[in-house]
Amino acid sequence: MGDLCVRLRGKKWGGLFSRALLLFITSPFWTLTAKPLWADSSHINICDRGVFGQIIADALRQPCHQVSLQSMQSQKILAITARYRLEEIPEGAFSGLIQLTELSIYDNGIRRIAPGAFQGLQSLRSLEVSYNQLENLEPGTLRGLHQLRRLSLTGNRIHSLDPQVFRDTPQLTGLDLSHNKLFHLKIRGFEPLGQLRSLDLQNNVLEDIAPGAFLGLDSLLSLNLSHNSLTYLCPRRLDGLNSMVSLSATHNLIENIFPGTFVGLELLTVVNLSYNFLQRIRAGTFKGLNSRSHFISLWLSHNFIVTIEPGAFEGLYALKNLHLDHNAIESLETNAFLGLDSLHKVNLSFNELPLVRAEMLQGLFSLRELNLEGNRIQELGDRAFAELFRIERLSLHNNPINRLSLEMVGLPRRVEVLGLEVLP
Repeated sequence: MGDLCVRLRGKKWGGLFSRALLLFITSPFWTLTAKPLWADSSHINICDRGVFGQIIADALRQPCHQVSLQSMQSQKILAITARYRLEEIPEGAFSGLIQLTELSIYDNGIRRIAPGAFQGLQSLRSLEVSYNQLENLEPGTLRGLHQLRRLSLTGNRIHSLDPQVFRDTPQLTGLDLSHNKLFHLKIRGFEPLGQLRSLDLQNNVLEDIAPGAFLGLDSLLSLNLSHNSLTYLCPRRLDGLNSMVSLSATHNLIENIFPGTFVGLELLTVVNLSYNFLQRIRAGTFKGLNSRSHFISLWLSHNFIVTIEPGAFEGLYALKNLHLDHNAIESLETNAFLGLDSLHKVNLSFNELPLVRAEMLQGLFSLRELNLEGNRIQELGDRAFAELFRIERLSLHNNPINRLSLEMVGLPRRVEVLGLEVLP
């Protein structure tokens, strides 16, 4: 049968530890079968389940032909790892573990999960089948998991999703599909998951999102699309995400964000679009983002932005932090910051600005911190900062200019100026 090493460990769940199993298995290729339990006896024979029967038996420290039904039914957590392939999880592999709440099957080389494989796990709340070789999930794969809250399929080779798969998990709140091979999201692909709060799709190869792909995700709060191959964002791609508060799409190939993309996403508080290929921020790009929310941060760092059109941020009156650092901005047009009535911090460091004039900063009445470090600033226009009534900190490190007069640029004496000499 090969070497089996089993040890008991504490369960870490919600900060508390209770009984759990961690199994380290080294075995040759296994052909797995499963047969129903003999539930009418205090002892049952699970030897016919092949390696899965032996796994459960050794974990319970009982011979597989005489497993205690009581011990099996009281098991709460099962974690299985293996250096060799198990190839497939057969139908009914875990039947009888009716009190199991957490199941982890990690790094086994599993290529297929048979429909009904988890049938009988009526109490299961958390399922992890990660870093295996799954390419798809068949309808019925998650049959019987009506109480499942968390599903992690990270680190597989899944390239497409059948929405029917999720009809068996209506209570799911967290879904991790990161580090797979998904290249396209179909319309209504997640529709059965009306209770989902978190969806992680980072590190796939997504090139396209169908209009209405997220319809049905009425409760989703967090969406991670980072580290994919998206080249644009446009209207209807984010339809249905009216409850979302956090969106991350960093490290893509995004060159364009079309006005109207964010219409209806009124509760967003954090949007991160850093590390893309944006060159221009068009007027009305972020229209509809926060007519009701307390918008905290917008990240556009590490792009190739040269131009910000007047009205690009119009409507973001609740935004507090704007990150535009590490771009190629050479000039700021009048009204570039129009509508940012509540903005507290602007980071414009490491751009190509040669000068700063008052009209560039119009509308930033609530600004407290302005970072202009690492530009090419040689000139500060008369009263350039005069309309920044609440400014507290100004950073001008690593610019050709080396001194300034607070009075000439319109700054009160209370302002902390970093990076150059302040003249009396």
